[in-house]
Amino acid sequence: MARSKTKNRRSKKKMTIPLAIVAGFLPLGVDVYNSIKGGRPQDIPNTIVNDLTGFNIVDPYHPQWQFVGLKRGLIPITAGMAIHKFVGGSLGINRALASAGVPFIRI
Repeated sequence: MARSKTKNRRSKKKMTIPLAIVAGFLPLGVDVYNSIKGGRPQDIPNTIVNDLTGFNIVDPYHPQWQFVGLKRGLIPITAGMAIHKFVGGSLGINRALASAGVPFIRI
C-alpha cells in the first residue's frame, strides 16, 4: 500500500511585536519625553546623541564622553536585542508562544 502524500501548508507570517527590543528603547523614549515635558524640546537631539553614543554635545567644540548616557540608551537596546536573540533561538519561547496561539507578542 502506497503512502499518501500530505501537503505541508505553512501559514503566512504575521506581524509580531518583540517585547524585549521595545523594552530596550523605553529608557531612550522616557529621556526624550522628559526633554519635551521639561520645556526644552531643543535638547532632544543632544539627548538622543548622548544616550546612543555617550557624548554630551552641549558645547560642540568640547564634547564630553559620559557612561551615564550609555546606561540610558545603547546598553538597554543592546541587552534587549541579546535577550530577543537568546530567547528566540536557544530556548524556543517564541516558537512556543506562536504554537499556543498568542497573537502579536514575542519576546
